[in-house]
Amino acid sequence: MMATAVATSSPSGAERSQRLLLDGVSKRFGAVTALETMTLDVHPGELLALLGPSGCGKTTTLRLIAGFDQPDTGTVSIGGRDVTGLPPDKRGLGMVFQNYSLFPHLSVGANIGFGLRMAGTPKSEIAARVKKMLETIRLPGIEARNIAQLSGGQQQRIALARALITNPSVLLLDEPLGALDKNLREGMQFELRQIQSELGITSVMVTHDQEEALTMSDRVVVMDRGRILQTGSPRDVYEQPRTRFVAEFLGTANVIECDVIARHAQAVKLRPHRSRADVVVPLRDVRLSGDQAEFAIRPEKVVLDAPQSHHVRFDGRIVQHVFRGAHHAYRVDVAALGRPVYAYEMATSSSGGGARPAGAQVVVSFDAESAVLLETDGGPALAKAA
Repeated sequence: MMATAVATSSPSGAERSQRLLLDGVSKRFGAVTALETMTLDVHPGELLALLGPSGCGKTTTLRLIAGFDQPDTGTVSIGGRDVTGLPPDKRGLGMVFQNYSLFPHLSVGANIGFGLRMAGTPKSEIAARVKKMLETIRLPGIEARNIAQLSGGQQQRIALARALITNPSVLLLDEPLGALDKNLREGMQFELRQIQSELGITSVMVTHDQEEALTMSDRVVVMDRGRILQTGSPRDVYEQPRTRFVAEFLGTANVIECDVIARHAQAVKLRPHRSRADVVVPLRDVRLSGDQAEFAIRPEKVVLDAPQSHHVRFDGRIVQHVFRGAHHAYRVDVAALGRPVYAYEMATSSSGGGARPAGAQVVVSFDAESAVLLETDGGPALAKAA
């Protein structure tokens, strides 16, 4: 089922750019809390990604926006209009699903224009709008083609066109690229993002794919166990994770457990467990409690055999190597830390492009400014120390 609203004229980008606000919404299913009380403000024209593992609450959030479920508390509003009690077809939404939900017995044009035909729109107008929509999705002139003749990527674009042709105020994308193979999915990330940006339509995308969220969205909302853990731009969430969960869910992260040695206004001195070397990590916007802390460093920030200019250095031994095309990934045993450290190195930068061998002795180093202090998962909000 597709939730859409039908308009008789094409709105401008400004009219499509409606603010979506979930204010204090929550949802329980029996004894299970699917969504703790949350407020989510989606800016006009932006594409916001809800990212998290299965059961984190992202699909429940999308269903509350769509009207398939009703919140136990709070309200949902679109463009300043409270739509909490309205059915899906009265909310002015377009939806794109993972499985496309296209009609195999209808042509491409009939699929795209289905919602308009059900609303009694004149045939001449339907034909004109279908033609324009096919041009928008870069598939002009295929109105008469059979759905079965299209590739997976083309079918997904037809599903997108069918959702957009009714001029929705908000576009909802439920794992939109999940049915595509890797190569098609990567190409469609750019295609779908470009179309959304050109139209300027407010959009919410649900995904469990970290790369998809980072590539396509203006903002990422990371969720777990019915809670929002962090919201920010893709770069901020990736490079400045607030918790260990966020750091590790967004990609490989070296999380180092430490003792707190000293606290300062803008930094904290930490000593990794089993180490005699101290690391001074920027505080960011955090508050420390107790004498234990963690910091994260991404593998691409770790350098092997770097010049002495790097602040933090440990001796290590390569125990495993994986070739990933553009770069080599190494697992390095660092005795001083009592744990392995992961490091990425461009394939053209080491040994003439070849891999460092297992067993090789290396110096593992990184700039302390690249280390990110983490709060405890589920802990209190953090504030910079005075």
